[in-house]
Parts: sequence; C-alpha cells; structure tokens
Amino acid sequence: MLVEANNPKEAYQKAEQHARKEESDSLNTYYYEERAATWVFAGIRKLVDCEDMNLMPRDGTEVSYSTLEVNREEDLIRLINGEIVTVKYLD
Repeated sequence: MLVEANNPKEAYQKAEQHARKEESDSLNTYYYEERAATWVFAGIRKLVDCEDMNLMPRDGTEVSYSTLEVNREEDLIRLINGEIVTVKYLD
C-alpha cells in the first residue's frame, strides 16, 4: 500500500488505518476454501521510504520489494523455479 506522509511514524499510522479497514468478520462475507473466514489485521512488517517526490509511481515503478538470502547457488535455482527452499528474509 502506498501512503503519503511527512515522517515514518505518520506513514505507519496511515498504513495501519487503511489496513484495519480491510478487516472483516466471518458472517458469510468472505470464504477461503469454501469455509467462512475472517480477515484480521496482524501488523505492518515493513515500511519502504520513497524519497523522490518528483517521480510519481507509474508503469514499471517498484514500490515494494523483499530481500531474501539462500545458502547455495543450487537453492537459488530452486527458488527461481518455484520449488521449496529455505530462505532467510532480510529487512
């Protein structure tokens, strides 16, 4: 989610406010694998600062990313091919 804010604290608060609007109950409004389910806000894992205010997001703009680490080149190939592999998530 992209939010405009003056500082990281404000960005976090705005992101949390938006995310909480997505919460729902299990009163037959959302189904997962044919069972009533609930969307629950569980927190914000990461904020990414987009510093250049002159460049508005457009086609091809990266607005989110994750850095992963694998132990061996073979694991990288397995990851690329969509196979199960152990990764380390780096902030």
